[in-house]
Formats: sequence, C-alpha cells, structure tokens
Amino acid sequence: MPEIRNPNQAGGQDSRSLLVMMIVMLGVLFGVQYWRGQHPPADQTAQTAAATTTPSSSVPASATASANNATAAPVTPSIVADSATTTTIENELYKITFSNRGAQVTSWVLKGQTNNEGQPLDLVDHTAANVLGFPLSLYTYEPGLNATLSQALYVPTATG
Repeated sequence: MPEIRNPNQAGGQDSRSLLVMMIVMLGVLFGVQYWRGQHPPADQTAQTAAATTTPSSSVPASATASANNATAAPVTPSIVADSATTTTIENELYKITFSNRGAQVTSWVLKGQTNNEGQPLDLVDHTAANVLGFPLSLYTYEPGLNATLSQALYVPTATG
C-alpha cells in the first residue's frame, strides 16, 4: 500500500524560502541605509552648506544678521486680554466653566451626580488645583515657563 504524505509536514523548502526572503530584506535595509548615507536629503544639504559658508569680509556683520532675520519666519503678535474672564458651557448633563487664563477648567459640575453633602458633583478639586494646577492646564519642567503659561491671558476669538 502506498504511503500517504501530509502536505503540511513536507518541510525543507519552506525554511529555505524563508531564509532567502530574510536575506533579501536585510540586503534591502542595509542598501537603503548605505544609499541615504551617500545622498543626504536636500534640506539637510542646504543647512550644512549654510553652516559651512562664512560671510565675506566686505559684507558688514549687521547686514548678514539682518539677512538671516529676513529669512526667519515672521513673528505674529500675541493677543492679550485686559482681565481674567470665565466662559461657561452648560447643558442638561454638565456645566463647565473655563478661564481665559490659559483656558483652564475652573469648574466641571455633573448635574445628575451628587457628592457626599448632596450637592451637585464638581470634578475639579479646588484645594488640589491651587497647589497642582487646574485641569487642562499646560505644564513644563521649566519653572519660568510654567509661570508664564499659567499667567497668560487669552482673548477668545469669534469664528464663523
């Protein structure tokens, strides 16, 4: 009687084709890395060319500095409010109060929920917010920048 072979247990050929595909993929990856090393992107070559060139002695340093400033992006003026104001968004489920001082949430009341005293539940803990900051406020590891962000006053703009 002839022997019946299971096609799933053939072996041999599958492992060879996998090995060949892995070698081809590694060759492609190393080839791309080598090619990118030989041909840097256009913006990188422009930056290195600008860094290696030195201004000629006939051009004054102030003219070179003003030329560099002219190529920089224009600075947009910041819009600052006169005083701190609040904006309230309310529906049948919640009432949220935002401050224009960094768009911080100063109150977030859930109308259908109550706290231990039976009052509507406010999700903002005011004692912790005074120490750690209000929800949705920005934080950085630079103390001077943190103070600037928390004191910034923004004017809401009307769109549409």
